[in-house]
Amino acid sequence: MAIELAWGRGDWDAGTALSKQSITLAHNLNQRTLLPRLLVWTSLFYVGRVQLEQAQALVDRPRRFPVLGTKRARSTYTRSCPRTSA
Repeated sequence: MAIELAWGRGDWDAGTALSKQSITLAHNLNQRTLLPRLLVWTSLFYVGRVQLEQAQALVDRPRRFPVLGTKRARSTYTRSCPRTSA
């Protein structure tokens, strides 16, 4: 929320710095839901400054993540959630 607030207020330097820290933390903690959202919001700071190459690099980054249903994503999910029988 602080990143979105910084963007709305036009405090782009603080928002960019906070978003870079948040992206690093989310990546290190394997936050697959939060990380793409952070990347998109960070790209909005770069679009506002007409730094379109940096913005495009951030938007393209989630495409390199494993997609749910792939072998890697499935093995991570099964390790974190025990099987239950119905």
